[in-house]
This record gives sequence, C-alpha cells and structure tokens, in this order.
Amino acid sequence: MKDLRDLLAEEFAGDIILTTCCIKTNPNGADEYLCPFCGAYQYSHKNEYIMMNELNHDDDCLYSKALKYKQNPPVSVVPDEYILCSAIDYYGNLISGFRHKDCNNIIKLINPNITEEQLPSRQYQGFLTSKNRFVGRKEAWKIALANDQIKFGLEASDNGEDSELISENLYMLDDE
Repeated sequence: MKDLRDLLAEEFAGDIILTTCCIKTNPNGADEYLCPFCGAYQYSHKNEYIMMNELNHDDDCLYSKALKYKQNPPVSVVPDEYILCSAIDYYGNLISGFRHKDCNNIIKLINPNITEEQLPSRQYQGFLTSKNRFVGRKEAWKIALANDQIKFGLEASDNGEDSELISENLYMLDDE
C-alpha cells in the first residue's frame, strides 16, 4: 500500500519546482537554501542560487520521490483510463460504491421495499472508470490489469479471456 508521500509524489510529479522554497541569510551573511520537505540545506557564500536538485535530500523526501516519478514514471501514474469503483446499472442509473454490496445497500435506501431477489443480478454489475464509463466485469479486468490495479487474488481470478474483475481484486477495506 502506498503511503501519503508516495501518493503526493505521484500527484506533484508533473509540477516539480527546481528552485528552493526557503531561503534565509544566516549571521555570517551566507544564504541558506532549505528543502521544506526534508530539511536538507546548503549554504551559498557567493550569492548564487542553489537548485532543489542540488541538495542532498533524504530518500523519503517528498521532493526526491516526486523527482524520481518525473524522471521515470510508472505506467500507472497517469493512465489513460483506470477503474475507480464498483457500480451497478439500476434501470439506467449508475449506483457506485466500494463493493457491489454497498451499491445494493444504496439501492435498498432508494427503494426500501425491494427484496433481495429483486436486486439487480450479476449481469448488471460492473465498474466505473476514470472516464466516467460503466464497464462490465470482463472489460474492467482488462483495464485494471493494464494499469497494474489488481493487488489481490490475481492468480485466483485470472481465467484468460473469461477473467472478470471483482472489487476484492482492487483493494481491501479496514473492516475486512
């Protein structure tokens, strides 16, 4: 699972600022260039600018991570289209949630008199993509596989052309 710094690094990878954000003059008259993320610093006695990429950053520094993503971005940093969440086509209305059972719970709130047997069958279950498309389980599998989104159960779910995505392939929830 990615930590907050990894997610921020991916988010800001395209907008890396090469100059430092914090500059102060110490009592000796030297300018001190400071990375606001990790505290790396360097002095300049010649009134010359020191760029962020010239500082000796910690490996865990947000700037270092963002720079690595910018120089060698993983395929999934900005995919063309990726899977967002589970969804159900309920009479032309898309109901979305973490799991299909969450979608069914929303349908029950919309229609309190609905029985379990009346809930949409598996053929109406799919996923919502980053392009706001509803796709079936088979197409969702292909999109998620292409973007390295399948984090759990790859071996158990991979059935070649008949593979179908389930939300449990994408993420675990805290209550599971």
